[in-house]
Amino acid sequence: MDWLSGLKNNLPFFLDHQRDGTIPGYFSYSFSGDLYKKKRTSNLAGSIFALKLYRLIGESDERIIKPIVDRVLSFQQADGTFRDPLVCRKRLLRNILSNLKHGRLTQMGNEQYIRAETRQAYSALMLYDVLPQQMTLQIPIKPNDVEKFLRSLDWSHPWGAGSHFSHLMFFFSLLRRTGQLHDQNFLEAQF
Repeated sequence: MDWLSGLKNNLPFFLDHQRDGTIPGYFSYSFSGDLYKKKRTSNLAGSIFALKLYRLIGESDERIIKPIVDRVLSFQQADGTFRDPLVCRKRLLRNILSNLKHGRLTQMGNEQYIRAETRQAYSALMLYDVLPQQMTLQIPIKPNDVEKFLRSLDWSHPWGAGSHFSHLMFFFSLLRRTGQLHDQNFLEAQF
């Protein structure tokens, strides 16, 4: 278990290695570097990962945290979702082909990716008490809509379906915490 205590002690060095000195809040995706060179408009995941790791080691210095928070927020869309434009482009064709192959015509866009990325962004931001000011996410909250959403998931792959069910629960909690879902609606949405 010495490696585990060493891991926490070495995280600051790892994060320093991942940090890009030219783009505030940017962290490389892997230790060996990034596959794509469009650093200014990509790699939301690297900044989210860094923010979570900094919280894990108890970092609270605003000079370190604020640029990362600002970078994560720079990927937020008008409707409150978060998306990395490069990842959206790369995933779109694959997603369309997969959905056509499996006869799922209702999810031709990147909705599941966007939902997952949005959840990751909000969960990281909330670690530093950054809550969304305005969210107009298309989250089903009426019991019939929740049931329809759950039925639309591919339960032959329970790890994926379960993940998206978990995202829905996260968004219920977030909407409640920000006052956009009242207690009665919160309880009804979870039937």
